[in-house]
Amino acid sequence: MKKIIQFKPKNISWSSILIQILDINIQAINKTLEEGNIDKNWGDIMLHYGVSEKYIRKLANDIIDRYNKTKDLLLNKKFEKIDKVFINIPSMWYNTLKSTLYYMEEDLINKDSYGVYDLWNFFFNVDIQRNDNLFKPLKLYSYDKKDRN
Repeated sequence: MKKIIQFKPKNISWSSILIQILDINIQAINKTLEEGNIDKNWGDIMLHYGVSEKYIRKLANDIIDRYNKTKDLLLNKKFEKIDKVFINIPSMWYNTLKSTLYYMEEDLINKDSYGVYDLWNFFFNVDIQRNDNLFKPLKLYSYDKKDRN
C-alpha cells in the first residue's frame, strides 16, 4: 500500500473551488440520469466495460452520494479525510473532476491563483497515491521562476 501524503494547502479557497467542481459534476450526472440519456452519453462506457444501464445508474448514484459526502467534509473543514475519498473512486469519475478544473482554470486563475494551484497540488498528491497511477513523481517541492535576462 502506498504511503498517504497529507495535503497541506497554503490557503483555504481551494476547497470552495472543489465544491464548485463537485456541484457541476453532480448536476451533470443528475441531468443525464433524469433525461434518460444513459446510452447516448455513457454508451461507450457501457460497451467498453460490458456493463448494463442499471449498473451505470447505480454507480452514478453512488458517485453523487460520495460527492455530497465530500462536500460535507469540505464544509466542515475535515480536510484530512478528503484525499482518501478520491483515491478510491473509479478513474473515469476522478479524471472528470480534474478535467472540470482544467476547463475552469483560466477563469479561476484570475480570481484566486493560489486556490487553483493548491487544488492541482491536491490532485497531484492523490494521483501519486492511486493504484492506477501511471507516472512517477519528480519530487519537486517548489518552483521559483528565475529572471532569464
